Amino acid sequence: MNFDRPTVGFLQPEATFTHLAAIAHFGRDATFEPMESEAICQAVQQGEIEYGVLPIENLLEGTVGATLDFVTATEGINVIAEVFLPIHHHLLTKTTLEQVTRIYSHPQALSQCRRSIQRLSEELGREIEVIEESSTARGAQIAAASEDPGAAGFGNVVCGIL
Repeated sequence: MNFDRPTVGFLQPEATFTHLAAIAHFGRDATFEPMESEAICQAVQQGEIEYGVLPIENLLEGTVGATLDFVTATEGINVIAEVFLPIHHHLLTKTTLEQVTRIYSHPQALSQCRRSIQRLSEELGREIEVIEESSTARGAQIAAASEDPGAAGFGNVVCGIL
């Protein structure tokens, strides 16, 4: 283990809010490994990485149940710190707002933005399909790679730049 330059697992892919929280807590000198939540817990338990950063709670939607399930089911790991990160979702699309027909994102983000989605649906006079993905950044990646001009994703500003 290298505690001067620790290896830190975070919810993949790069540019997730969890990635930003990991950078905020450990600084740029750490080695960051994008992983699935369950794999982060297992990697910490097995000593493959020194630390894992996972979403545990959200002020708007409460506990992130799946993450807590992984943490409590994995023996030998402990929560040792918290990072409070302001969450600002941006609707990322390659087209105009009027052309958005579907939004890809993490279930927490979709839930947090449900009023905005409902308001947009009402303004457009049609339903907007929501598709759950493993992270906000993954949803934004799918929307960016899609040939569908109506594809969009919720993500942070870093996600929008990448």
